[in-house]
Amino acid sequence: MPNPPPKTTRQQHSPHKRTRIVALHEAGLTYREIARREGVAPGTVGGICKRYRDQESAKSLPRSGRPRILNERDIRHILRLLNEDPSISYEQLRRKANLECSSETIKRELVRQGIRHIRTPARPKPTPQHTENKQS
Repeated sequence: MPNPPPKTTRQQHSPHKRTRIVALHEAGLTYREIARREGVAPGTVGGICKRYRDQESAKSLPRSGRPRILNERDIRHILRLLNEDPSISYEQLRRKANLECSSETIKRELVRQGIRHIRTPARPKPTPQHTENKQS
């Protein structure tokens, strides 16, 4: 059975459009005139103007969303461990930090922090032949 459609059909207007609506209201136009000009409902214009007065901004407020798995303390701990051993793998990092999350979560958080943690490739150990070539 397919998912039901979302219950709300409310359209979210861009911060630019909201600022334009507020500017028109401050210029002395009524809600109806602004609504006709911008193609929105008069109630929407009133709501935008009221929120603008309360927030002093036309920016969208952040949504609540799902809480983060790693808190600030965990992230600082991970960063400290990375400083000690830059070549540590994500799985080793997870175990050393004693975290109850996946390695992928740690990887995502490091990317969010702006850190590209790339494990150094394993190189073959030098053989006696390699060392002979360097000495001569």
